[in-house]
Amino acid sequence: MLDYDEFKKEVIRSFMGFMGKSYDDYELTTMPVTKRGRKLDAFSLKRKDGGTDEHGNSIMPTLYFNDMYRSYLESDDISYEIEKCADAMKRGLRQGKRILSGFDLKKSKKNIVFQLVNKEEYSQVLEDIPYREFLDMCVVYRWAIHVDDTGLSSALIDNDLAERLGYDEEDLFTLAYENTRKLFPPEVIHIDEIIDSIMRDDGAQEEDI
Repeated sequence: MLDYDEFKKEVIRSFMGFMGKSYDDYELTTMPVTKRGRKLDAFSLKRKDGGTDEHGNSIMPTLYFNDMYRSYLESDDISYEIEKCADAMKRGLRQGKRILSGFDLKKSKKNIVFQLVNKEEYSQVLEDIPYREFLDMCVVYRWAIHVDDTGLSSALIDNDLAERLGYDEEDLFTLAYENTRKLFPPEVIHIDEIIDSIMRDDGAQEEDI
């Protein structure tokens, strides 16, 4: 059985092979995500040419290595886990396209949320997106298209999309301040549950927890 780092490297290496030939124009991209006060390892897809989909937006599902690894510890079948997440990614992409095909951009008002990210890790994209600094971090904005237990389908709002939506950075912050609390309400979690989750993500066996 692979440890977490080995598992993550193998997923990065082979994931696109499970997506199939129709996704040859895409590549896997990884990013850190803070969720429930913890830093998680997320991944999504992006077009190799840096472009957007046929609707003019980059709507990509976000999945988590941590969740995949937790499931892998139970199945001990990495191919099965990658195939399962590749299918989830394809469903998310298809769903995003269906939603956008008839979606009025102005209706995004209730789905704009913010995300606190590491400024250094996002340094390459900051010039292309609206954001505000917070201590040594940055607040960036996302358009949450679909949220469920599998993951989040969202678009990082860049300067072009913000202009088409008709919002400046202050508008985005005001909307996101209200929406984030509604779509992603705070949770109170017992410390034992957090420790248990961390140990599982680090590859601890059931008898060690």
